[in-house]
Amino acid sequence: MEATSQERKAYAISGIAENFGVVLSPTLLRMWLRLLERYTPEQVETGAVRVIGTYVYKTMPPFAVLREAIEGTSGDGQKGIGLQANAEWAWQMDQVSKGLLYRQPERVHATTACVVRMMGGWAAVGAWEERYLDFKRRDFLELWT
Repeated sequence: MEATSQERKAYAISGIAENFGVVLSPTLLRMWLRLLERYTPEQVETGAVRVIGTYVYKTMPPFAVLREAIEGTSGDGQKGIGLQANAEWAWQMDQVSKGLLYRQPERVHATTACVVRMMGGWAAVGAWEERYLDFKRRDFLELWT
């Protein structure tokens, strides 16, 4: 059975703690998970790997270090939001080209899901005509950012 989103984030946090010789209390773990709600498991895992690979102190890093690693890796911030929106568009078009996007995928960014609903839903995205994709892309990116 595949790990849930929350479990994957918890494993990433636990990996950081273990790397620094710390066992997080359940209370602190829940607080970190709550602070990480807006990030995908992939972003958290990538941020955790970055923290483990770059944090030079011997003590457990505070949450802010993980947040900065996630945002630095995923490009959060205004420029990063645009990059992420473009990445979501590219992923979405790749799914369409494979014929996989006629229903909501299991794993999808919350913002992408919201934007797609606003643009007519997953079936509509799969049925967009190629001649209108430039306009759809512009609308998607504007709504996403």
